[in-house]
Order: sequence, then structure tokens, then C-alpha cells
Amino acid sequence: MTLCFSKYQAAGNDFILLDDRSSRFSIEDRPFIQKLCSRQFGIGADGLILLQSSACADFRMRICNADGLEAAFCGNGFRCLVLYLKHLGFKEDSFTIETQNSVIATDFQGGKVLVKLPSPKVLCWGGKLEGELEPYEFYVVDTGVPHAVIIVEDLEELELDKLGKQIRFHPLWAPTGVNVNFIKIMPDGAIRIRTYERGVEGETLSCGTGAAAAAFVVSKKRDSANTLRVIPKSGESLEFSFQDNSLDKKMHMVGPAALVFEGRLPL
Repeated sequence: MTLCFSKYQAAGNDFILLDDRSSRFSIEDRPFIQKLCSRQFGIGADGLILLQSSACADFRMRICNADGLEAAFCGNGFRCLVLYLKHLGFKEDSFTIETQNSVIATDFQGGKVLVKLPSPKVLCWGGKLEGELEPYEFYVVDTGVPHAVIIVEDLEELELDKLGKQIRFHPLWAPTGVNVNFIKIMPDGAIRIRTYERGVEGETLSCGTGAAAAAFVVSKKRDSANTLRVIPKSGESLEFSFQDNSLDKKMHMVGPAALVFEGRLPL
């Protein structure tokens, strides 16, 4: 018996895609998902995405992080799923996809994917943590999942795994924790970002919802809804804008996605 899969990446964030419209995959099998995502013993990925049928949208997306636990949403993974639908033979350029908390609309735009994200929700604005984390000011925004955003001057010298872990597991965010993003605003207005992702428990090359949170924080601090470019560690930039040029409206994300390889895994 074999498992057919496809491996995709979006801005360096990589995922295993499975067609589960028959609902046969056990998403509760955490050890199996961990093994699939293991870069030493499995296919290797930041997460696993299931394409399922939906009663309220064209399709349903379910995603688990590399730790085997289900997540509410993933921006980069969402773009991978849209490209996967095209590769499965669906001719439409627009889809509605059910996620854990909402139905999200998307458009395929000649190699790039536009995702109409929900309106960001501010959870904490300008807070500080005590101890060695005190110098950092935090902006926490929910862009599908919660993200802490910290603006810094030196992005490259950060001990990101150490600081990210401390903030991710801080009691303030218990019990679920928070994703952590350090950003630097460049002279040309672009935002460079490094992200510590919960569920992966380390730095990833990119995080779509983290980039969205960073774009929202910078836009709100500037009181401007202009389009912003966010550059993750992978170097593949993402663009963010707002519906009707309003910070209270849905955020639009445009970015790349690509098929890496397809295969069969013996079970």
C-alpha cells in the first residue's frame, strides 16, 4: 500500500499536499504526520495539508504543523493548495476554500496567487515583557493565527531561535503560545522579516500569516493602507494590500507557489 503525495513550497515554506476528498486520512494520527514531515525519516516539510470536500465552499483545507498538531490557517500553505488544485485539473482561476475559522476567497493570477485574508485582529498593541525581553516592544495580531511582531534595527545578529522560543512559550500567551516575527523596515519601505513558527519550533524560511501581521503592524503605525512588500528569509517577496484601501477591511496577499516533486510513500 502506498500514499500518493505532492510536495509544494511557497516563498520557501514547504508542505506535503494530499487529496483527501474521500476523508480517509486520519488527521489525529500525530506520530504519522510527524514522520511524514521529518526531514530525516520522511518526506520532509514544515507541514501537511489535506484537500477535502466542503459543504459551504468549493473545497476545505486542513493543515497540521510538523509537530503533528492541527493549525487554524497558513497563508503560504493556502497558496500551495490553490496551485495544487490547478495541477489536479481544475480550470477555474477563483476558488472559495473553507478553513478552520472562515471561508477564504482566492484568485490565481498567472503563476502567483492572491488570497483574500480575513481582517486582522489586534490582540496586544505596544506591550512589553519583563526580564531580558524587556527591550522589545510587542504588537500581537491575529491574521488567521496569532503573531507577535517586534521591530528591530539589527535583524541578522538576533539569536532568533533563543528569543523566539522564549516569547513563543511565554506565560502571557498560554496555553497555545504565539508565533514570533522580528522585522526591520528598509529605506525603500520594504519589510525584512525573520519568523519563529510554533508547531515547527524553529525559524522557517517564510511564514505567510507572519508576513501579513508585519505588514498590518507597519501600515497601522503609519496610518496608511498602501501596498507593502515583505521579504522573508527565503528572499521571495510577498505583497500585501487592503480591500478598499481600509485597514479595517480584508487584507490581500499576493505571492508565489511552486510544485517541488510528486511521489509515492510505502506504508
